[in-house]
Amino acid sequence: MQISKAALLALCVSLGLGACASRGPDRPPPRGAEGPQRSGFEGFAVKPVALIIASMDADGDRRVQMDEYEKGVQFEWQALSVGAKPGALIFANWSKDALGAPDALPSFITFDRILDGLISEEEFSGYLFRLFAEMDKNSDKVIDRSELVFRIERQQGPGMGEGGGRPPGGGGGRPPPR
Repeated sequence: MQISKAALLALCVSLGLGACASRGPDRPPPRGAEGPQRSGFEGFAVKPVALIIASMDADGDRRVQMDEYEKGVQFEWQALSVGAKPGALIFANWSKDALGAPDALPSFITFDRILDGLISEEEFSGYLFRLFAEMDKNSDKVIDRSELVFRIERQQGPGMGEGGGRPPGGGGGRPPPR
């Protein structure tokens, strides 16, 4: 029995199409459906502003006293301002050096409280001193390393397995409609 080239080609094409058609759609399972468990990050993290705070430890005791913090805030203001009120571009350069990335948090708008497109020394130091009070969890006027870290736990809720997963209401990474 001899098979023609056309018949062999038709057989290969039909087998290929059949294999493609038998595969399920590339969609995530509906919420609540059992599926593979996803593991999310769980552990400790620091905010980028912790880099600045930790660098203010002048005596190397791994604790930032209020007097060290005051000097550190002055140092950072001088590094940022260069004798004038900085705008967004100057802030981005400072942020890259001080926070590790030009778009790291806190952002320019966090400091620009009066929204004039510039950061004054009062806005800059005011934010950093409010941050000190917020991070000084035991109110002892000292920030130690344990106050610079925070715990991230896996999110759980409707539609999330034991290992975490997508938070409910996710838009698949798309921005909301306008």
